[in-house]
Amino acid sequence: MSTAKASKPDVAVASLEPAPATKPNPPAEAKVPKSAVELRAARRRILQRRFGIWVGLPTLVAVVYYLFIATPQYDAWIMLAVESNDGRTDKAPNAGNLRDARLLRESLRGAPALAVLETGGAFTAHYRDHGDWVTGLSSDAGTDGVLSYYRDKVSVTHEAGTNLTSIRVRAFSGDAAHSFGTKLVGFAQAWVDQQNQTSSAARLKLAQSEIMRERTQLATAAAALAKIEQPKPTDPASIDHMIAEKRLEAALKGFQEAQLEVGRAQRYLVVLDGPSHPDTAAMPRRAWGILTVAIAALVLVSVLSLLGASVREHAKF
Repeated sequence: MSTAKASKPDVAVASLEPAPATKPNPPAEAKVPKSAVELRAARRRILQRRFGIWVGLPTLVAVVYYLFIATPQYDAWIMLAVESNDGRTDKAPNAGNLRDARLLRESLRGAPALAVLETGGAFTAHYRDHGDWVTGLSSDAGTDGVLSYYRDKVSVTHEAGTNLTSIRVRAFSGDAAHSFGTKLVGFAQAWVDQQNQTSSAARLKLAQSEIMRERTQLATAAAALAKIEQPKPTDPASIDHMIAEKRLEAALKGFQEAQLEVGRAQRYLVVLDGPSHPDTAAMPRRAWGILTVAIAALVLVSVLSLLGASVREHAKF
């Protein structure tokens, strides 16, 4: 029995002894390239991933768009010239025609020309219903937006140093391009006619007012002369009457000269070519479009990569 009692203190003493301390696990070492070969391989993988995202994806989108989505567009071409006899005989040949050609160009790019194409809603209906999401006219485009879109689809170019005006009408069908081009030719002809009427009225109005004034003066002088029973050539009334007759003759002659001048300055529109009726689409240029997107993305990524590398190099100092 004494043996059993003696063993209990031994157990108590053993339980009071501290447990052996556990050694902490060493931190895991970071995985870093252990050689220049691994470093280059890691950098190559980063570049491949970057180029795959920023060059491959835009190129893929361009391929899908140009091959499967892009709507064909057709170009109708017109070549016009504004001529006048006055422009052929001036000391500065063709000077007036050059001015008229520039004015015609601005008129063809303006809202009045768009209004001619928009008759019955033809312009907006065609470009909203037939274009894709890139080239079509937005359904919520306002007046300014439609005019800006019109100037993109209808290109008017004045050949420098000449009186030639070139018009390109781009539409989603050859028939529409030809129809819009024909309407623009009609607008140009109406514009030239209006310019003729305006300039002719301005030139003849002055000559006609001069005739009316001189006729009034002659009537006054004739009334004064009629009051004299036996007028003499040396009488003031006779002299005034003679002067009034001469002035009226000069005014009539001036009116005739103004009519001749109006005839010389008369403008007329010459349609040198077109409007053509295209049967082959001018746009999109599929291979060129895809290549352009790929090269642009490649250049952009390369430039940004160089800039990033330069910033990192400067940050080390």
